[in-house]
Amino acid sequence: ENKYFIDKSLKEKSSEMDLLRSQITALETQVKEMQTKLSAKTDTDAAPKDKIEGKKEKKSETEETKTPEIKDPAKAYEAAYASFKNKKYKEAREKFDAFQKEFPKDKLVGNAQFWIAETYYAEEDYAGAIVEYDALLKNYPNSEKAPGALLKQGYSFIEMGDKKAARGILEQLKEKYPKSKEAALAK
Repeated sequence: ENKYFIDKSLKEKSSEMDLLRSQITALETQVKEMQTKLSAKTDTDAAPKDKIEGKKEKKSETEETKTPEIKDPAKAYEAAYASFKNKKYKEAREKFDAFQKEFPKDKLVGNAQFWIAETYYAEEDYAGAIVEYDALLKNYPNSEKAPGALLKQGYSFIEMGDKKAARGILEQLKEKYPKSKEAALAK
């Protein structure tokens, strides 16, 4: 029995380490991409500082005249979800993020985190999706979307070509949620 438990524990730790390694690699890739985009953007931004400061002042004035934010959590969530369905992924991500900040205790906050991850997945930014699915699993482990997050995290690793990490995630899904439809898909 001890040997079985030790082997099982080692196997779990090994898959967790593989997952962490692949997440680190994905994050490093994402950071490099962001640095490249940032350096390209700073090269193209040749506008004088005065113009930029003027734009900031105008932006703050227009922000004050905007309509007040939605105070009903259900309406805010639905608005974000509608953006997602219309394939406006960046807008949906921003709305879901705003929803999470404005209504941190709402029962749909875990679902909002799932949809943030889904926006990255839909944009084929699998590294970003993995990070966001992981945030759901860490911050909202009891969410109804947790099995779906594990499944899509596994799919993201497959899309990135890391089948070993994907296998570890899908095995974890089958162990944690054996009766879920996601576990059947993982098999």
